[in-house]
Amino acid sequence: MLEKIIEFIRERKELNDIEITGESQLVRDLGLTSFDLVTMVCWMEEEFGRIINDDMMIRSITVNDIVHCLKQRQS
Repeated sequence: MLEKIIEFIRERKELNDIEITGESQLVRDLGLTSFDLVTMVCWMEEEFGRIINDDMMIRSITVNDIVHCLKQRQS
């Protein structure tokens, strides 16, 4: 799951030269905008078949937070 999210971010933002890890911060390190985050939520809902709560996404700061959010929705 982590790898798919990293790949999505890398393709969306064309970040081929930047190392993306679970600890990478979505806005500060990767430069994601609010539009990028909304797009990512739509993609995750389709890709993983889970509804993503807006509050959960707002609290997500790192890539690992996104993974945790998706795993919570899996339960």
